[in-house]
Amino acid sequence: MNNATRLKDLPLLASSTDRFEHGLTGEIQLRVKGELDAKGAVILTVEARGNQGQRLVLSCTLPMEAVDGSVALLSHGGPKGSSRGHGFRAWTFSESALVERPERALGPVYCVQYTYDRDLLKVTAQLPPLGPGDRQIWSLLDKDRYRVLDNANWEQDSFTVHFRVPNWDATSPRHLAVVGTIDGVTTSYALYVTANPDPKQPLVLGALSCVKSYTGDLAWNDSGLWFPHNDLVAAVSAAQPDLLFFAGDQIYEGDLSPAISGPLHEALLDYQGKWLRWCVSFASLTRRLPTVTIPDDHDVYHGNVWGNGGVVEDEPDGRKLRAQDRGGYRMGPRFVNAVHRTQVAHLPDPADATPLPNGISVYTTSLIHGGVSFAILADRQWKSSPSIACPEGEIINGWARAEDFDPLTMGDPKGATLLGQRQLDFLEGWSAHWPREVGLKGVLSQTIFCNLATLPASARHDGVVSSLRFADPGEFIRGDLRAADGDSNGWPRTPRDRALREIRRGYAFHVAGDQHLSSVVQYGVEQDRDAAFAFCIPAVANTFPRRWFPEVAGRDRSPGAPPYLGSFRDGWGNLVRVHAVANPRRQGHVPAGLHDRMPGWGLLRLDPVAGTVRFEGWPRWAEPGADAGDMLPGWPVEFHALEQGPKPFALLDPVELGSCERPVLQVVDEDSGETLYTVRVGPGTVRPWVFAPGNYTVRLGHSSADLRTVAQHCFVGPR
Repeated sequence: MNNATRLKDLPLLASSTDRFEHGLTGEIQLRVKGELDAKGAVILTVEARGNQGQRLVLSCTLPMEAVDGSVALLSHGGPKGSSRGHGFRAWTFSESALVERPERALGPVYCVQYTYDRDLLKVTAQLPPLGPGDRQIWSLLDKDRYRVLDNANWEQDSFTVHFRVPNWDATSPRHLAVVGTIDGVTTSYALYVTANPDPKQPLVLGALSCVKSYTGDLAWNDSGLWFPHNDLVAAVSAAQPDLLFFAGDQIYEGDLSPAISGPLHEALLDYQGKWLRWCVSFASLTRRLPTVTIPDDHDVYHGNVWGNGGVVEDEPDGRKLRAQDRGGYRMGPRFVNAVHRTQVAHLPDPADATPLPNGISVYTTSLIHGGVSFAILADRQWKSSPSIACPEGEIINGWARAEDFDPLTMGDPKGATLLGQRQLDFLEGWSAHWPREVGLKGVLSQTIFCNLATLPASARHDGVVSSLRFADPGEFIRGDLRAADGDSNGWPRTPRDRALREIRRGYAFHVAGDQHLSSVVQYGVEQDRDAAFAFCIPAVANTFPRRWFPEVAGRDRSPGAPPYLGSFRDGWGNLVRVHAVANPRRQGHVPAGLHDRMPGWGLLRLDPVAGTVRFEGWPRWAEPGADAGDMLPGWPVEFHALEQGPKPFALLDPVELGSCERPVLQVVDEDSGETLYTVRVGPGTVRPWVFAPGNYTVRLGHSSADLRTVAQHCFVGPR
């Protein structure tokens, strides 16, 4: 059926309550036939024949336009109480009205993902669910050089194959193929591995998140089903990114069909069906572009996840908590690890591969692509549960129910974690690590480190979000208050500040998704605008459109800017400067149920030589190759990396760069031993900057590995 047909408009051959005396049992031959009648309509006939000559025939009449499209077979789950349906085999087509589209053939390799970092190539191939009788060994071939690069077995639970190719030469592109045999048929799936971009040239990053496929009102058209997102994929492809980033919620556990959380083998198959939709949607991109993919809460079958290092906490005295409010993971380690293998196994090896105490795998790592170094974080995996950390708040699903709970004074408990010490240590080392080719740094994670959302004053939690009306163009909705949502990474505040201090030591920007509300902010820690710029990218598609209409107008905003821009404290008290927000609003684009929620994608243009960053927010309705004027209102946002830190208190004496055209500069506080920052600067003469009185050491080098001290005991007194 075609893309304009609604399910309710189709005639019914037979209802689920109809009964037929046909005696059909066992294997059945099914024939479907369409014939044009004199009025140009299609008479559709369905005939079922048993192996003993039994026969059942049903027919209906359809308008011609209703059969213009693809053909599918499916079987329901059988009678009530049964999990058995029917399978199909030997499916054949005939007649001239059918058009074959071989490029749409699916499987047995659904998609591949790959990254290369320095001299290691890693590839994950996604297969369909297989059984113990299926061939184990798959190969990765170099089609340009006619040799096998690696052989690997497919993995149970995830049905993935993982290849590792050390000593990878990334100076030139290569044509590879994943090859294997199923049911005696050898199959080959081609992929194109790009050359590592020139580190002295700008790098383009395409960023996507939150891939909802279904609105909840089943219609076989683009008002009800947004899968396979061809319009957005075409737009991303036209932008010619060098690298892709999928920030999480690649699937929604209840999307199109309810989540099956057990038994394990059924849950794994349920995940595979939903993951398959992501594979089908984005395989044309991931088979030819390196891709960073990280899971968020819905990928592991949570509405919200507070990973808590894998630990499920005991319930507080006298309180019953839902499973996810106790921290840890609802699903067991085998399920979560299977999700990780499908989504992150192709990333560079973890900085510390030690799994969580319950055996769940980790993936925090870094990736250098072109002249940009990326830190890849798991910002939910160690995060505390606010229900446990703030018992006086009576928090359910991130929202305080206690009337007297004040998030500004009671919402920052001692001992709560955000990234956890392991990731903080990683960030400290990563911020100071500047190989020769790196000129810029960025952090990739699931969600941004603030709570940019408001709710009507009468709302106690976000259960109202899906039913809120959309603003008209230019309208500012009154009556909202800033939200304090424990699912946001605005909570907990002190660990959030610690994370941002580590990130700003390398003057890194931040990119994330999750919120369904695209925005650009600059974080504040001690002062307004003294830390990273962050880009919360739009959702590919969503049915939960958050909004930002704060009850106070932003401070220091530009003349004529709407009141939701400017400087604020969010609902948890975090400093944040809001540069752009894509609030849901009526736009006039159809389907309105998709476009009024402001879906789209992000593009980053990163110049590691100039040190500049440009955030572009693109609406989903924009045509491939659209002009800059079609960006989301408020975009693009451009800045220099060195804008992402505290204002200098004083400048030290000038330092000659010598033979270093663009050296790495590091400044250390001699009194505390703390590294203030490590960053690439130049060319010419530079005056190191400091943020407080004290004594300082200055180091320079071509890279962080060959830093040399050029000045010591540089004293800065109080003003």
